[in-house]
Amino acid sequence: MVGQYCGGPDILPQFSERPAARAFAETYDKLTGFYPPIYPAQYHDALAMTVDVMRKVGTDPQKIRDGLATESFEGVIGPYKSDSTGNLWHQDAIAQFMPDGTMKVVHRFTAPTN
Repeated sequence: MVGQYCGGPDILPQFSERPAARAFAETYDKLTGFYPPIYPAQYHDALAMTVDVMRKVGTDPQKIRDGLATESFEGVIGPYKSDSTGNLWHQDAIAQFMPDGTMKVVHRFTAPTN
């Protein structure tokens, strides 16, 4: 795969420049025996974000929905903030697989949050 490119919400957590993402990857590896793809980190962030909102507003579904629509959240792989259509994630990354087994981000996209 050396030289190949891939795109996704972010690079694999173990290659991230974010300490929280690397720590998540190390913990995941210790528990499973392998490093995670990007999606378990997003699932972790989604659950943590929901629990954070529920601690503030309780378990009423409408209040949880409203909390997710108005709160911002710093997750393992980055910041989440709802836009006018309810999307919480506004970034994408294109990365290249390197000869040393790492990934290099070649471009990051950030969508507007209207």
